[in-house]
Amino acid sequence: YNEDTNDLPWEMIRASLSSSLPKQSDLEFIRGAAIGAGRLLPYLDDQQKINMLLNYANKDIHFARTFGFSAGHAFSYLSTSKQELLYSFLTENSNFAYGFGDGLGHSFSSLNIEIQDSALRKAKMTESFGIGLGMGLAKVFKFLDVITRKGILENASQNISFSYGLGHGLALNFPSLQEQLQNEVLKLLQDHSIVSFSDGFSKGLNQSFEYLSKHQQEKLVQLSQQDNSRLSITESFDNIQKKGAHKNNNDNDDNNNMNIG
Repeated sequence: YNEDTNDLPWEMIRASLSSSLPKQSDLEFIRGAAIGAGRLLPYLDDQQKINMLLNYANKDIHFARTFGFSAGHAFSYLSTSKQELLYSFLTENSNFAYGFGDGLGHSFSSLNIEIQDSALRKAKMTESFGIGLGMGLAKVFKFLDVITRKGILENASQNISFSYGLGHGLALNFPSLQEQLQNEVLKLLQDHSIVSFSDGFSKGLNQSFEYLSKHQQEKLVQLSQQDNSRLSITESFDNIQKKGAHKNNNDNDDNNNMNIG
């Protein structure tokens, strides 16, 4: 699609969302429409259409987050006036702000330095955007160059919401990181003054701890036992034990069924 074609893509999106948004059970439809809407942003010269999309974002959290994520990916292709319009919406819709931050973070390496700096500044002023930006950057952290990674980790010490999102996202992806990158993250965790990063990392670790090697788990246990450490792995251990108990119960049920048969 480009600006020389007709308005068919826009009309399809507008018509699909005009009367009422689909039920929340139809998430794929909502997200598909939101992704398409974000991709259309560079070609929409009518501000009324953009405002219409932002109004849709106020009706459904799934549309808001996914539209925000898609808009974040398209942001560098937008005019200055459109960029300012999206920035102004960050304080009005936290779900859009989170998705928008996630999208910008996910595409961070393709952004020019001005947009990167602007995003990091905005992250200090809008909590949901800051968390989303951190989460998005965490997803691509292993693909970033050394200088960019260093700058991101330094920003984590200056921004509470961004730090929390980055810590949460890096914990989720921690098992897939190479040892060098894991050590960079562990070094930041050892700075006990960055409370929000440790809190976010602890939260994400609940979902990834069981996928770590025994050696990696032991390193994190030792780190959590240091004086003044904010890293908590208690809930991670509890989750593993619950899953283990659930698996044992299922195995026992299977054995009992086999004996009955």
